[in-house]
Amino acid sequence: MLKRVGIIGSTGTVGGKGLRVIKNNPHRFSLSGFTGHSNIKEILKIKSQFPDAIAVITNEEININEKDVKQGYKYINDIIEQSDILLFSASGTETVDYVLTAIKEQRRVALSTKEIVVAYGEIFKNELSKKNVIPVDSEHSAIFQTLLAGRHHDIEKIVLTASGGPFRNKDYSNASIEDVLAHPIWNMGDKITVDSATLMNKTLEVIEASYLFNVDSKDIDVYIHPQSVVHGITYFKDGSLIMHASQPDMLLPVQYAFTYPERIKTAIEPISIEVLNSMSFEKPDFKRFPCLKLGYEVLEKKGNMPAALIGADENVVACFLKGRIKFKDIFSYLEKTLNKIPFVPEPDAYQIKKTMEEAKRFIKEELCF
Repeated sequence: MLKRVGIIGSTGTVGGKGLRVIKNNPHRFSLSGFTGHSNIKEILKIKSQFPDAIAVITNEEININEKDVKQGYKYINDIIEQSDILLFSASGTETVDYVLTAIKEQRRVALSTKEIVVAYGEIFKNELSKKNVIPVDSEHSAIFQTLLAGRHHDIEKIVLTASGGPFRNKDYSNASIEDVLAHPIWNMGDKITVDSATLMNKTLEVIEASYLFNVDSKDIDVYIHPQSVVHGITYFKDGSLIMHASQPDMLLPVQYAFTYPERIKTAIEPISIEVLNSMSFEKPDFKRFPCLKLGYEVLEKKGNMPAALIGADENVVACFLKGRIKFKDIFSYLEKTLNKIPFVPEPDAYQIKKTMEEAKRFIKEELCF
């Protein structure tokens, strides 16, 4: 039976992989609808390839003048209504209500928007545990797959891997924007590439994993794995471990989220034994990557602090990309912001949104804009 797929955030890397899965498997999937924030040129290109799909630009402040393209977040509801599977890959937290709607309406949710899980995890962690939510980040997809080998109460710990970015063993005290954006493995957008260089991306993934898999911070480890072929490991209490290894291509976790529990053929070659023979793992140095240590502290505290971290990081990275601050100062600005935001132990959705806005405003007004 043909499955209808809606892609919320179709113009980014992950959304593009979703489109590729549909194109590669026209007998399995059709595109019901797709969104972009402002890239009308790319939206029109996708619309020409999928003329029957609902096309949406979520940015309501631009003039698009296209009768075949809807404008505004509210039209995501039309895509949900017409879809069996929703890939949420738009950055930020603006689509949180639509993620919840899709889950409650029992659509399959292929979830790539980590900011939503990190900021709102306390509110809908019970929803995240439902079987119709399949994580798409390579590390969380890996853990999801390894957990199929055992029951939750059999887990000893989980391990997320990190490439180490461009500064795994290099000095970054005078790093330029170009240096930071030169990721050795992954081809990603600027924001996530900066987060990868600071290990903030891994910091957010630790928090995300805690909510997705209901695992305490003390039971989540991070290892730097420069080869980036092992994406996640689960240790079970009987002494066994299950690891997931594949080529570092986001097509695989996206496709698996669409086809789960089935696996279908791709053109991606499996990892060879020779590559496995050369793998290495090392514990990250918190002095070199203080953002990772900060993430564990935030996860221990929870409440509205993960939301504060999301808001602060968004604007701090924007500051860096505009050349307003140095790369080495990103952590200190994040720490200052978290110390400034009042702690709310059990925030509601309004307080979470307010926290993110306060963190963004603090960075913008007092630090570097």
